[in-house]
This record gives sequence, structure tokens and C-alpha cells, in this order.
Amino acid sequence: MATADAVQKFNMLREEYNGACDINKCKALLNEMKVLIAQFPSVALPPPSEVSQKELLIARETLEYGAFLSVRNEDVQSFERYVVQLKMYYYDYSKELPPSQRQLIILGMYLLHLLSSNRIGEFHTELELIPSELRSNVNLKFPVALEQHLMDGNYNKVINAKTNVPLPQYSFFMDRLVSTVRHKVAACLEKSYPSVDIAFALRALMLDTEEDLKRFAESENQRKQEQGAFEIRWEVKERLEFQQVMTQKPEISSTELLHHTIAYATELERIV
Repeated sequence: MATADAVQKFNMLREEYNGACDINKCKALLNEMKVLIAQFPSVALPPPSEVSQKELLIARETLEYGAFLSVRNEDVQSFERYVVQLKMYYYDYSKELPPSQRQLIILGMYLLHLLSSNRIGEFHTELELIPSELRSNVNLKFPVALEQHLMDGNYNKVINAKTNVPLPQYSFFMDRLVSTVRHKVAACLEKSYPSVDIAFALRALMLDTEEDLKRFAESENQRKQEQGAFEIRWEVKERLEFQQVMTQKPEISSTELLHHTIAYATELERIV
């Protein structure tokens, strides 16, 4: 009974997503689908010795629509949760299920998500899970090429790739990646120079106008303040200036310093 209800509800979800795609209506249908899927014997943990391919396919496609809907809704955390669940169907049930036409698209978006979150180690771990014969697919080659550009420091190629995404869904993650790259460049600038020419700053930060630079400087100052790392303040005057912020550092008494030194020396002696 649950399978029949799930098929009917899934068809409604698919029609809504591919039609008007009302986000709230899709979310409601998706939540109803997840309740029905939870009743499938095949998705129980541990799974039974004999699983229903029909149940697994419905579950997999529902999660795929959930991943796409998360991207449309710009909900990164939800997207990541759906991908984590989908990997069971992509890898653990690869022999029981035919390949999904959406698999490489979603995995490509996930790789791009990891890049945009500056999670390079996880990027390589996920890439290793993907069979080598599939990595030539354009959806996977795209984030792999971007990762190489990042490692080479060739940020212009990363920016230019925004106009050459494999699918429109990738644009959301590309915007996030450009923001990540911009902050990387910003960190390099403030550590390397006391100030830079406005024109140079615009080129380096991939911004168009001085007003864009002022807005970025304000957001950078606010971001640092919220993170409690406000040591360098950005000021846009005749040049972009990086002003050292005076911070009150706690003083350590000579007695406390001597105590720590003796403790370190004692520990070192034990190690040796």
C-alpha cells in the first residue's frame, strides 16, 4: 500500500518540480514522500536479504529531486544532507539498480560545493569514490579543472568558468566559489601590502567599480568583527588601505612565564 501511495505522490512531486515548481508545494510533497519511503522494507537498516528495486528507485529519485530543490532554494545544508543519503543508492546499491541519469550531475555539484566551501581534502576524498571511468564526464571534469586552477593560483580561469557551466544548477555553486576565491585574494592582499592602488585592487578582487570595492571592504570588516579576528581594517580612500587595528593583548607575568618555561622543559626532557 505504501508503495502505491508513494508512486502517486512521487508523480505529483515530479510534475510540480518540472512545471510551476512552487518551492513550498514541492517541499510539502517531498516531506510526504519521505514519510512513505521510511515505511519501505527495502530502505530499512539493515536492509533485508531481498530488496525491491521499485522501492529503491522511488527512494533514490525522491532524494535526487530533494537535492535539486535544495539548490533552487539555495539551501546548502539541505543539499549536502540529500547527497549523503544518495551515496548509499549510488554506491551500495550499484548492482541492484540501473545507473541514474542524475547521478553525475549531482556528484559534480557536490564536488563544486566542496570547492566553494574550501574543503579541498574532502573534495579529493569524494573524487576517489567515483569510478575512474566516469570521471571523463563533463559534469565531473568541470569541478576537477576548477580545483586545478585553484591549486595553480589561476583565479582568472575560475572566474571565466562562470560563463561556461555544464548546467544552470551549477551557477549557484560558482557564485559561492567566486566569493571564496575573492576572500582568498583579499587575505593575500592585506598580508602583503600596507595599501594598494584602487585599480589594482579592482583587478585583483575581480570587482567592477570603486563602489563595489567599498561595499566589499565594509562586508570584510563586518565579517572579521563577527568572527573575532578584527586585526586589519579595510579603508577605501585614494588607495585601498589596510590599517592595523590595535588589540589589547593579555599580559603574562614573569612568574607565570617562568612556570610555563620550566614545565615545557620538563616535558621535553621526558620525551627525549
